[in-house]
Amino acid sequence: MKNFINDFNKKLTAITGLSLALMTPNINAATFYQSDEGLLVIEAEHFNDNQVPGSHSWSEVADASASGAVAMYAGPDNGTTYNSDYANLSPALVYSVHFSQSGTHYIWIRADAQGIRTSDSVHLGLDGQAISTADRIDFGGANGFIWSRSTMDNVNASLEVGSSGEHSLNLWMREDGLSVDKILLTTDPGFTPSDLGPDSSPTSPPAPAQDADADGLPDDWEIAHGTDPNVADDTSVDADADGLTLLEEYQNGTDPQLADTDADGLPDGYEIQYGFNPLDNSDALLDSDGDGDSNLTEYQNGTDPRVRPQTTFYQSDEGLLVIEAEHF
Repeated sequence: MKNFINDFNKKLTAITGLSLALMTPNINAATFYQSDEGLLVIEAEHFNDNQVPGSHSWSEVADASASGAVAMYAGPDNGTTYNSDYANLSPALVYSVHFSQSGTHYIWIRADAQGIRTSDSVHLGLDGQAISTADRIDFGGANGFIWSRSTMDNVNASLEVGSSGEHSLNLWMREDGLSVDKILLTTDPGFTPSDLGPDSSPTSPPAPAQDADADGLPDDWEIAHGTDPNVADDTSVDADADGLTLLEEYQNGTDPQLADTDADGLPDGYEIQYGFNPLDNSDALLDSDGDGDSNLTEYQNGTDPRVRPQTTFYQSDEGLLVIEAEHF
């Protein structure tokens, strides 16, 4: 049957210039579950679908230096690049995932470019959608498998997960000739994988956390942070005076014994209030409202980091009014 489809596809392309997209399911695939700590790890060969919209495709190759001795190779290697409209044109591997957390996820991919600079980049997307912060992930012509989060836009790859639960990850070829071994997503901006990286994520839901006092805080979390798992009224306590209750600390992954988990000068509660990431210390130096003051300076001055102060410019008695364009 597959040979018939391939022959038909070639004839269709020759006559119309169009190609029939083939989708090859992986009978060994499953849904991968993110850990409570925000880590999601997938072996590249454990895809759910292998989508082939044109002449290029992903195929399984044996490689002793890959995790599990198997990787996925984008071929044939004839110098083809899909830099735009890749969600429609490029071959894709699709993975079923279950996120335990929403928000910013930082991307690492382990791949081998065989030392060729024109065979060293891929795109990652979410739910079939191209994402500008997760495309053009670059491996610098690596000869041998390396972990990379770098993009050709000179930023580290990341994506925003709007809600926890079931989603799909899409791995699109950018340049042919690349072998991909593993995909890793984490909510921890400081996490850096090494060697073969962590083991693949589980393919079954985690056992429900024990919560003896039914207060929303798992017993092991309460014990680790010095609270009583048998007392339900401790969820409203703000032990570190950062503006977050114990329950909110647990929900946001922050440390209930540290007012400033990421040590950037902004208390955890302040970061949550204004939509910053209490686990990422880079946002303190950003200027969210473009008023010339960093978020940290706004906090220190007691001003709103999301609202630019309003300034009125007065015309001179001679009728002259001059305004710098950036002082809107």
